[in-house]
Amino acid sequence: MAHRSRVRGAALAATTLALSAPLTACGFNVATDRVYTPAMGANARDASVDVLGAVIVANEDGAGNLVATFVNNSSTDGIELASVESAGDPSAQVEPQTIDLGPRDAVNLADEGGLPTSGDFALGQFVPLTFTFNTSEGTERVDMQVAVVPDSEEFSGLGPSETGTERPASDSVEPSGEPSEAGSSQPAGEPSESASGDAASN
Repeated sequence: MAHRSRVRGAALAATTLALSAPLTACGFNVATDRVYTPAMGANARDASVDVLGAVIVANEDGAGNLVATFVNNSSTDGIELASVESAGDPSAQVEPQTIDLGPRDAVNLADEGGLPTSGDFALGQFVPLTFTFNTSEGTERVDMQVAVVPDSEEFSGLGPSETGTERPASDSVEPSGEPSEAGSSQPAGEPSESASGDAASN
């Protein structure tokens, strides 16, 4: 009987511990309290401007578009994105562009095709980038590790577009001796329809 009581006591203690685990999960610093960061997009929420979902979308190594969303957390002051720079390895050069954010304003770079970016990075790597913002209280910098992702799935169409591609010659040049839509080409030495009719009437 004593042995059976001890077994019941151990089972009861284990059940109590299992039931208390979900309650403990509702405490402090648990997963539900922390900011969720998607695996492919970097987020930074520690400055006056939130930088969300930052990635470099590329079709090949060394060339891509920087895509991110900027959210101004100030309800009274405008903020300016002054620059995006990289001094790490791999490095990147982001085409300079000033972006103004009004109070509580949000700008999604994907709406404008992103910022052209080049460098010695490759698909799958992380590029260290520094976003510099001009605020009413001075300059703020946000440092991030930004992934280089392929132009596919949720990022489809956000990579650099192909420019300067020439159309094949067959699309613009008519083959010699074949009639075009604008007119016909008569073989040499054969009378035309109008000439044949004149000869018959004579």
